[in-house]
Amino acid sequence: MVPASVALLISCAQPKADVVKDNVVAGIGTDSVQVAQAAGAPLLLPIADGEYKKKDKYCDFSVEAEWPSGSDAVSSAIRKDLLAVMDKALAYSGGKRTAQAYKGETASLEKAVKHYGAGAYSLLLADSKENHKMRVETEQEVAAENGETFKEPDVMPLAIDFEIDKEDETALWCVFEVQYYSFTGGAHGLGYSSSFTYDKATGKRFTAFLKPGAAKSMQPLLRKGLKQYFSEKGEKVSDGELMSYLQIEGNEIPLPAASPYPTSKGLEFHYGSYEIAPYAAGQPEFTIPFDRVKPYLTAEAVALLGL
Repeated sequence: MVPASVALLISCAQPKADVVKDNVVAGIGTDSVQVAQAAGAPLLLPIADGEYKKKDKYCDFSVEAEWPSGSDAVSSAIRKDLLAVMDKALAYSGGKRTAQAYKGETASLEKAVKHYGAGAYSLLLADSKENHKMRVETEQEVAAENGETFKEPDVMPLAIDFEIDKEDETALWCVFEVQYYSFTGGAHGLGYSSSFTYDKATGKRFTAFLKPGAAKSMQPLLRKGLKQYFSEKGEKVSDGELMSYLQIEGNEIPLPAASPYPTSKGLEFHYGSYEIAPYAAGQPEFTIPFDRVKPYLTAEAVALLGL
């Protein structure tokens, strides 16, 4: 729930949120500045970045991240949440914790990245060496059985690629994207991408964009968005073809499991691999303009977005 004092300021904000990208502020209105000041957060959150990378014949490992570096409460709250995301992605395997949680200062992104990067890399390296050993032993047995000269097999290195990047920011909200990809053997790797929206009045993650039951009323918009996505991939489909192409039960397209998030053009919807379509379809995503999606937004979302 948006505090009353902040809600009053938000209600006076510009009709269209002004986007801040690449450290450039464009067209920020006076009311938006007041919102940021009332929350104690700077208009443009200062950003820190860090990375941990290792690459050899066994592993291709990379962690790159950025998050707010300010000392204000909003920046601290966002860092804490993103640190929890990093912890879950890199310090767990098979539902079990494999590395200790980082206990240092969250403002020190380099230390946090090194902590989780080193731990996850050591586990991946051990798995990769074991995978390589088993592959070599198998090839040696095959060569011996066939009376052939053994040749060192070309084993694809196991891989992990984890990233946190700031996508968009206005005086009212900011969005950070988290991407994770892993290859642990098999036909192909698996990855996911999630974007988290933070309320700059509180620093808390915001997910309550859509009213309960909105999916049923939004079917025309969801169909249009998916058709546009496939069209951009070179596959023009009709409504009937779309439903037969999707891997869903019934005729109602579900909303993505991940919360939608705002962009400069509207509300972005993103489906994960296999969520509603085969792997070859990629991760369907599309943007619904704010004026089209506004009837389905909660009052809190309308206030946060300054609509």
